[in-house]
Amino acid sequence: MTTQHSALRTRHFLRGWAVFALLVAVYFATYTGQTISTDEQKFYDGAHSLVTYGHWELNYTNDLRPYQTEIGDHINLSVDSEPMQMIASAPLIWLASKLDGIGLMQSAWLLNVFVTALTGMLLYWYGLVLGYSERASLITALLYGLGTYVWIYTQMYFREPLFTFFAVLCALGLEKWRRGLDQRHFHPLWLLFALLSIAAAFVTKEAALLLVPVMTVIALPGAVNRLVDRRVFLIGVALLVVIVIGVLAYANIMPTSRLASVLKDLQRLDFAYFFTAASAYLISPGFSVWAFSPVLLLAFLGAMIVWRQRRYRELFVPLVMLITYVLGYSLGRGSFWYGGAGWGPRFMIPTTPFLALLLLPVVESFLARRIAKLMMAVIVGLALQSVMTQVLAVTVPIRAFPNYLDSEGKLLNRPPGNELVAWNDGTWHPLYSPFVVSAHQATAPTEIAWWVNETGGIVLPLCIVAGGIAALVWLRADRLYRWRTSVGMVSLLAVSLAVMLYVGMRANYRDRRYGGDNPSLWTALEAINAQLRPTDVVILGNRTYRPFFMNYYRSSVPIYVLPNAQGEVLNIGETPFIVSTLPEEQVEPYIQIMLAKIAPTATRWWFLTEYTPFSTGRYRSTEHYMARHYFAGATIVDRPDVRVMLYAPTAAPPDSIPPWPQNAVDEDFGVARLVGYDLPHGDTIQPGTMLPISLLWRHDGWPTGVEPFNYSVNVSLIDSSGVVRAQRAEAPQGSFGQMATWQAGGYYRDNVALDLPPDLASGTYEVWVLIFDWRDNHKLPVKRSTGETADYVLLTKLTVN
Repeated sequence: MTTQHSALRTRHFLRGWAVFALLVAVYFATYTGQTISTDEQKFYDGAHSLVTYGHWELNYTNDLRPYQTEIGDHINLSVDSEPMQMIASAPLIWLASKLDGIGLMQSAWLLNVFVTALTGMLLYWYGLVLGYSERASLITALLYGLGTYVWIYTQMYFREPLFTFFAVLCALGLEKWRRGLDQRHFHPLWLLFALLSIAAAFVTKEAALLLVPVMTVIALPGAVNRLVDRRVFLIGVALLVVIVIGVLAYANIMPTSRLASVLKDLQRLDFAYFFTAASAYLISPGFSVWAFSPVLLLAFLGAMIVWRQRRYRELFVPLVMLITYVLGYSLGRGSFWYGGAGWGPRFMIPTTPFLALLLLPVVESFLARRIAKLMMAVIVGLALQSVMTQVLAVTVPIRAFPNYLDSEGKLLNRPPGNELVAWNDGTWHPLYSPFVVSAHQATAPTEIAWWVNETGGIVLPLCIVAGGIAALVWLRADRLYRWRTSVGMVSLLAVSLAVMLYVGMRANYRDRRYGGDNPSLWTALEAINAQLRPTDVVILGNRTYRPFFMNYYRSSVPIYVLPNAQGEVLNIGETPFIVSTLPEEQVEPYIQIMLAKIAPTATRWWFLTEYTPFSTGRYRSTEHYMARHYFAGATIVDRPDVRVMLYAPTAAPPDSIPPWPQNAVDEDFGVARLVGYDLPHGDTIQPGTMLPISLLWRHDGWPTGVEPFNYSVNVSLIDSSGVVRAQRAEAPQGSFGQMATWQAGGYYRDNVALDLPPDLASGTYEVWVLIFDWRDNHKLPVKRSTGETADYVLLTKLTVN
């Protein structure tokens, strides 16, 4: 008997992992690796910061959570949400950072592939625990994984799939624990397992509070008289106390967390949207759970079967779960009941595996042919329709639905306030339901990664092989009786999945949606990586190239993204949000605080922008602000669509007169007079740092016979042998100083930075300044009253210790 039991457990173990592997293979065949929501970007940003820097700050997406005042020692605000999604994806990001050719952001999008497949595996085991056959449990797990709208959420990075996994894990643990109690066997490890699972759910999403009723139903002993059992009573009370204390403690430790806000919201439930939300979740043709997962309609048939069999708990668990979630989100989310970007009622995803439990008796009866033929045909039809619904969902771009409603509303001349919107027309009007719209948009290019990157010849065969191995393991599992052999089969599954994922991810590495097909960006990244120092900081001028660096930038050197300037022309022909000639007014206000906080942490800034001095119709507001308030170094990469420049993170003198420079010069180049200069770091310099020099020019008008022209300024560090060791030769004032437009009698600050080599030897160095014609490199002569001639000015001498 013991041998038979061991063989049974081995078979169940193997087949559970076969279900997992099969679902992963299918999900990876429809993997997109593409963000659709700013919430996803923030979660990834927090996970990346955790892996790379050990904190939760939003380095890439700070513009999605800006601040207007000082926030202490932090440079950016942190993710304002529960951390488990970021913790769970951290290993994937870390592993990708160690493997060449695997995108960091792309790897994080595998999280929901894994957790949804794991949930399907748990559902298979759950069916076995409830006493259903292996075939019924398998079919139910596959109907859940491929016939409900959880499939499309494997393409996204939302928290609901991970939360659902922990919810099912907790339910399974409590089910095993309670069954042990019913048989007079106390298994504390299952209880501990369940407690840890619900704790993980709490730090995944604040909605874990809604799990308490259904978990209570699962945990209640099988007989009422067992409630008087002292041990059971004490355990139940202790469990309730632990949950309450844990929730309150977490809310107090993190008063700004979503969970804390939910506890406050319980004091002011919003009934204004209750009927709107509840009816949408339950009966609407374009948003209900049943509309997006037709196979779950069979749960009503399953409820009738278990009722007749007096298996009341199996009826109450899904029912309590559904009612709790509908009430919780209808009352708790108010006007945000729709959930934003996604497909179907995202907030209802945790109910789907519990509703799928009611498919078990239906499938079991179907396999035993205890159902009328007509009903069997209905069951098959609903299952096929549900799978086809999900296939349509994962192949048509998610944005196609809202984009269609927007364009259709414009064609219908809908007035403002009465536009076609998903939470109204898309929910209740059959013609504008997601299914009808998606069917119309079926010819739209899919967002599946292998299609976008033309790698289907590599990815699809790998998925088929991995899925075939999973099916083979399932079929051979009944012939394996030893754990050693079963471990070998699981290893075979793991190897097949690892090969599929590694080769497939490498094939999709240079995804054009991340800018992976832009050679200029790769040139910029290679230049930065080649010269990056531990004390540097990388700054992106706006969010245009954020996806590229989120996916491909691997260095531990901090990187920050500045928000789009409000005074910048984002689209040619459009008027900027703020119209001003001053860069201080054009940029986002909190840039000033942010840059001031970044400055003490670095010796060099790498600044990247898509704008150049020749970009037509652009103000280059952020770059202009930095050129005024910091010191512009050399341009490292200069492409039509990408520029990379160095900056010294030192505050520049005011762009006004007075104050006057600390060091007077008074040298005349004819087209401009060098009045003086400032050395913020003094005349003693250190190798491997930036040397900031602030020059003050005065324009006295154009000499006779000299046409106005935009000359460039060369500032060089010269060693004792006359060799140039550092140089900046570009237009003055960070390329914003167009000499041809300078006004007679005007003063112009030119903040320049020289990048000193790390191997700069000790000794004395000279700083030369000259003006030249960039067309032929002709140097302008310096006019001196003594009659001496020269083509440069020896500005000062500096010492390297």
